Amino acid sequence: MIYEAQAEYSKARDDYARSLRIARDAGMPTRIQELNIAGVDLAEGKLPQALAVFSRLKDPLRLGFYHLLSGHGEEAKTYFEKALAEGRRKRHAEIAIGASLGLGLVLERQGDPAGARAALDEAIAGIEGQREKLGTGSRSRFLSGKIGSFSRIEAYEARARVASGPADGFYWAENTKARVLIETLALAGRGGAALLPADFAEQESRLTLKIASLRNQDEAAFQNKNQSRLQELAPELESASKERSPFILMGE
Repeated sequence: MIYEAQAEYSKARDDYARSLRIARDAGMPTRIQELNIAGVDLAEGKLPQALAVFSRLKDPLRLGFYHLLSGHGEEAKTYFEKALAEGRRKRHAEIAIGASLGLGLVLERQGDPAGARAALDEAIAGIEGQREKLGTGSRSRFLSGKIGSFSRIEAYEARARVASGPADGFYWAENTKARVLIETLALAGRGGAALLPADFAEQESRLTLKIASLRNQDEAAFQNKNQSRLQELAPELESASKERSPFILMGE
C-alpha cells in the first residue's frame, strides 16, 4: 500500500500479486488482494479491468470511485451512499471516510454545496480521528496518503471550495494550508531541533494523547456494546476535539 500511495504502481502491483499467490497457495480468501490489484488498475486508468473485479466482488466503495472517475455522478452517489451506510453500521473508519469523501466530491460536482459540506465534514472528522491515534512520525505523512483514488488532503480542499460564505471559506482555506504546513514542519524537524513553538507542541501533544485515549475507549465501548459508556464518552470527545481545534490554525 505504501507503493500505491506513492504512485509507484508497478511495485504495488508486484506486492499485491505476491500476496495473492501466497493467499491462494494457503487456501485463504483472496478478496482483499484482488481488490487491491484492481485498485491499481483504476489508478492507472485501466477502467474496464477494475470494473470487472469491483462488480464481481460487489464492493460499493470502489464501485463508487470507479463511477466518480468515469463521470457517472448518479451511479457514484448511489454506491457511495450504500458504502457509507455500511461503514457507519460497522463503524469501519476506512469505508466511512472513503464513502463520505467520495459522496462529498459527487455532490460538489452536482451543484449541491450544502450536501457536499455535510459529507466532507464527516470525512474530515473521520480523518482527524485516525490521525489523532498516530504517533508524530506517522502523522507527518498521513494527509498525503490516499483514500481510494484521492489523497486525504482533498477532503479539506473540497471543503474550502463548497464553503457556505467568505468566513467559512477563509477558515477552510487556512485550515488546509495549516495542515500542509504541519506535515512539512514535522518532516523537516525529524532528527533535529523542534521547529514548532515549545508551548504549542506541549499542549497539542497533551490534547492529542487525550483524544487518542478517548477514541480507544469509545471503540472498546462499541465493541462491548456498552451504550451507557458510549453516551458518557461522546461529550468528552467533543469537548477535547474543540479544545484542540485552534491548534490547527495556529500551526499546532
